[in-house]
Amino acid sequence: MAKNPCLLSLFSLVFLATVSLAQRPFFPRAIVIPVSKDFPTSQYVAQLQMGYNLAPLKLVVDVGGPFLWADWASSSQGSTIPCGSLKCSMANPKGCSSGVSNEICDLQFENPVSKLAGSGVLKEDTLAVELIDEPNAGSFLSHVPNFLFSFVPSFLFQGLGNGVNGVLGLGNSRISLPSQLANTFGIPRKFAVCLSSSNGAIISGDTTYDVSRSMMYTPLISPQNGTTQEYYINVKSIKINDRKIPLNTSLLFLDQEVEGGTRISTVVPYTTMKTTIYQPFVDSYLEIAASMGLSRVDPVAPFEACFKVVGSDVVPRVEFVLQSEMVKWRMNAMVKVGDGVMCLGFLDGGLGQGASVVIGGYQLEDNLLEFNLGTSMLGFTSLMGGTGCSSFTRSSRDRDSA
Repeated sequence: MAKNPCLLSLFSLVFLATVSLAQRPFFPRAIVIPVSKDFPTSQYVAQLQMGYNLAPLKLVVDVGGPFLWADWASSSQGSTIPCGSLKCSMANPKGCSSGVSNEICDLQFENPVSKLAGSGVLKEDTLAVELIDEPNAGSFLSHVPNFLFSFVPSFLFQGLGNGVNGVLGLGNSRISLPSQLANTFGIPRKFAVCLSSSNGAIISGDTTYDVSRSMMYTPLISPQNGTTQEYYINVKSIKINDRKIPLNTSLLFLDQEVEGGTRISTVVPYTTMKTTIYQPFVDSYLEIAASMGLSRVDPVAPFEACFKVVGSDVVPRVEFVLQSEMVKWRMNAMVKVGDGVMCLGFLDGGLGQGASVVIGGYQLEDNLLEFNLGTSMLGFTSLMGGTGCSSFTRSSRDRDSA
């Protein structure tokens, strides 16, 4: 299959040669999609191409979104899926409201940023992706024929970044991107996300990482009623400098009404906590920070707790304890907001927040997260110790030439 020069140029710019050969991951057979951060909105934007003319798409990454949706103006025309078809039932298991088989298949969805609800038409078209097939074929442009997506009017795009064409859903549904890639290429039904303030990537398929020995694993959980395609994990307690914060741990459990639990989000900029968890958390953090000699300064919106941090000052460490004391996820806790000023990067989500904790994009940065939908497990490891996401987003073409 012929290589597309525009796409190759894009990947040459995005994938930086920053680490030695020994540090590079190995992709036996995987899809790599570049992701960059839109700083005005703190959204993570993936770049894809769709249609016979390979029209470029810039899509906000929504790790819990059920499918790809894009606007009327910038999306390809594609083919409309009828209501009574098998493909429509895959995308919309509840069926069409009209029950008339020859009507257009429509999908209900929610803008993950504005929370505006709407509907779009189910269509299919060709999606262009970079397939890495080592050690024989290397890296080449490939196509996903009959890729299912939703065609929506542009007025539903409130809150999305400038120039964005839609949302890329990676949730646990039958027509999310990872599911459709697995069906097309026969790759494992799993994907990795590596976010960064610069270059990141979505890697779908069969992957081997040099950091695999340092990865820890925790179950992905969901309510038994199957009402959501989003990803939740069990957090049993929260520790600051190894001190467990005092809170009602029953608040952390996910119930069957999709209340409580800890949800992972690439759309929420910073981790939010329900007020009943946030208040004891921030109180404990302030107490421990004071005991370490950190000086508190005026808050900088949207953060509540800010400090003067000078030189080698050490800040309190925040860890989420998962299924046991041996499985802990260290969070990116502090955000630099000015010269010598850092703020605690956790926000009060209010009493009405559905999930007890929503782990936001900033806390996910410089972490490699592997979502294995076949085993319902999440693998995670920090890349803050000298290895960044750019080393995990390079195509085989870059590795061969290094």
